[in-house]
Amino acid sequence: RRVHGVAMDYDDARDEDSFFNKMMEVSNPEFERPVSAIISLSTDNFTSYLVDKNLVLVEFVSRDCDDCPLFAPNLERAARSLVESDIFVATLDGSTTPEIAKRYGVVEYPTFMIFRHGRAFNYTSKGREYHDFETEMSQQSTPAMEQLNMTNREQKRKFFSEDDFSRLVFVVGYFHSTDEPFYHSFDQAANLKRSSPFKFGYVVDEKIAFGVSHIQLSHQERYLSKYEPKHYKFDNADGNADQVISFLESHVRPLVGEYTYTTMEREYGSRPVCIVFTSIEWESPVERKASQFWRSKIADIAHKNSDIIFAVADDERMSEELDKFGLGDNGESLNAGCYGRDGRRYAMEPSDEFLDDFPDFVRGFSRGRIRPVVKSQKVPAGQKSPVYQVVGKSFYDFVIDPPYDVLISIVKSSCSECKKVDTIFEEMAKKFIAIRELRFARVDGEKNDLHPSYLIANYPTIYLASKENKTNPIIYDDDLYTTEALIEFIEEHSKAYQDHKVTKKGEL
Repeated sequence: RRVHGVAMDYDDARDEDSFFNKMMEVSNPEFERPVSAIISLSTDNFTSYLVDKNLVLVEFVSRDCDDCPLFAPNLERAARSLVESDIFVATLDGSTTPEIAKRYGVVEYPTFMIFRHGRAFNYTSKGREYHDFETEMSQQSTPAMEQLNMTNREQKRKFFSEDDFSRLVFVVGYFHSTDEPFYHSFDQAANLKRSSPFKFGYVVDEKIAFGVSHIQLSHQERYLSKYEPKHYKFDNADGNADQVISFLESHVRPLVGEYTYTTMEREYGSRPVCIVFTSIEWESPVERKASQFWRSKIADIAHKNSDIIFAVADDERMSEELDKFGLGDNGESLNAGCYGRDGRRYAMEPSDEFLDDFPDFVRGFSRGRIRPVVKSQKVPAGQKSPVYQVVGKSFYDFVIDPPYDVLISIVKSSCSECKKVDTIFEEMAKKFIAIRELRFARVDGEKNDLHPSYLIANYPTIYLASKENKTNPIIYDDDLYTTEALIEFIEEHSKAYQDHKVTKKGEL
């Protein structure tokens, strides 16, 4: 239940008299108002509060979020428990602080994020019960690295085990003492990179075999190739946490790693990246040998194309990704697709001579000679409406490339609110028809590929694609869909409208 706006646990009996007595108790004007353990953040205190705290779970909410109140009692209960361990819980209304929400990539509500001294990290737990929040945050407060004894074979074997597919990169720091500043830089870096592919350990030995304190990074043995060293070393004892992280991130991927649902954004979110889909298995020696054979062949090509990231992917486990390239069920045992710097997909034509044709495909891709794969409806012919019907194949031609502003609504056929926006767009397109550098468009977000910057928070989602920066569109973040509100949005953000207004004033 909620008392004076604060969620409280009900711990009494579940019978009629108990319910009645408790409600009479809390409705009494003299009942002591509970104080929430959840900190309310705003633009004024957001940065200062988070920078000062070692560990904070922040829930981004919105005033029109139906699900947000459902989590409030669980979050309140977790907050009261966690604060005893100096772990804090806070909320921020993203609908009243759109700049902060955009800064952290928040497009839907509620969104949970972890902050360590002001640095943001993804909150990966899917559970929303109070014990889920408690467990996840308690785990986040445990040491980020394990102390190792390299003479203990069993501990060493477990640490460097290849069974953990979420921790693909081993990072071990060797130090003379835990008092040295370099150790603390390493410890801070490990804490900041918890939700990462890195597995951290450290060794303290006054007589380090390698002479000076240093950090050693290595990939799982299955991902090594003849073109890479077995270890990478960082021995700048004056290095701070940021420099350690820079070293880690520069070696986060092997020459040819594995593209999975775990690594696709974490390690392979950068572009350009080329993925070879085939059967990748590691269980039996025979399967491992076959997987390594194909991976080594791709490495022969990858080391000659250092400007492109390469990976292999299992064609069954990653079948949905294979389908996005239009390559599903084509009968070939090897297929390839690449993501370009523009975020678009490029597919290699299926070939029974894959190893012969793949280098040519990579060469053509790097030189911009391969046409992208685009999910798209048919391009409408003879459009007469002032609101242009954009599809996947025409999105770049109408929205991204031309030197004019575009107000575009992203809709879907089953959305009733979208039909209202369609009518408003028709009215506005006629009202602003004299401004030639301001166009209006709509696109079905379910049936067409868009530019990666045009994220769909819900339907409808409205963006202004400014002629000055088409790849960083301005989102309409109000839930009020009226002609007046959208005109005000145009007047505030459209350079084409503002330039036209100045011109007309000059003519007068």
